Amino acid sequence: MVLSDLMMAGMDGIAFLERAKDAISDMPIVMVTAVHDIQVALQALRNGAYDYLLKPFERGAIAGHRPPRLGESPPQARKRRLSHQPRSPLLPPALSS
Repeated sequence: MVLSDLMMAGMDGIAFLERAKDAISDMPIVMVTAVHDIQVALQALRNGAYDYLLKPFERGAIAGHRPPRLGESPPQARKRRLSHQPRSPLLPPALSS
């Protein structure tokens, strides 16, 4: 698994993501950032990021990221991971899955 920040000297995280997924297409890439902008998160996920974490985060947040199965795309892996998470008691079933 690769962890990459969105803000880096010389290259932004989205550019890194695009280069990295071409070079290591079977390696899950998790983007991390302190920028709380849903558009940036969506852009990273659309460009192939396995997941997106907001800083600061606990070490356990990384441990909960299981790599994709062989041949599984990042969106398929996210869907599988989310389907195994407990549903929020605060949201109706249609919104918590």
